[in-house]
Amino acid sequence: MTDHWAEVRRIRRSGMTLLEIMIIVMIIGTLVALSIPFYKTYLNHSRIVRATADIRAIENELTLHSLSEGDVPDSLNVLRRIPTDPWKREYVYLKYSTELTTVKFRKERFYVPLNLEYDLYSLGADGLSEPPLSAPVSRDDIIRANDGEYVGIATGF
Repeated sequence: MTDHWAEVRRIRRSGMTLLEIMIIVMIIGTLVALSIPFYKTYLNHSRIVRATADIRAIENELTLHSLSEGDVPDSLNVLRRIPTDPWKREYVYLKYSTELTTVKFRKERFYVPLNLEYDLYSLGADGLSEPPLSAPVSRDDIIRANDGEYVGIATGF
């Protein structure tokens, strides 16, 4: 009989108590809660990098079209593949010579146009934009500026 109770006590000592399990769950929950902001930052950064790469690729195709045809196209429909931005929206393309009367072109904080021939940009995470980059809704846009010398987030320009 004593061997039976000794075995029961040994099994009880080798298991985990409810308090120990709750502590482990709290530690795991804290680690997950701390990692979520880092994941969101990483996800946003990767979307910006992808949009920048897409704009560079579109810019290269527009340059090839310009070299073969003598001018950039009126729309992106002539390209082989028109990607959508990381937020599942189309990139905005405005050719200056065809859009002068209907569209307000992008401008920097001193109200100087960003490009000479065309604008190409993504509306960013919020999907909103206004012509001056200093507008709050334009700060998250991924832009092409200085005729391709800068491609990136508007706040970095």
